[in-house]
Amino acid sequence: MCRACHWRMQSRLERENALVLDTVQAALGLISVPMRAISVQVTPERVILHFALRERNADVDEDIVDVLADLEALQDGPMRMEATVHVGAPDSSWAGRAGRFVYWAKEADSAS
Repeated sequence: MCRACHWRMQSRLERENALVLDTVQAALGLISVPMRAISVQVTPERVILHFALRERNADVDEDIVDVLADLEALQDGPMRMEATVHVGAPDSSWAGRAGRFVYWAKEADSAS
């Protein structure tokens, strides 16, 4: 049975949990210092990966593309995926707050 067909039979939480775990696997080795946080938001139509960054540059953009490609490769069939990028703290202004967190960097201690 195709994954898309199976997902129609799964509960929303089971589907979300599977995608969260797949996202963690897809991000292995691709989380760099500029990344502050990553969250996953699953809707009936698509999967959205939200990235909060310290700074945006070509290397980080490439890492985000790689995470999306690796996540897609872990799926059994086509799925609509997209990424949002927020440069700044993963605070209440970050759209990723609506998703499930898969990464949150420890901020440097300002007293150091």
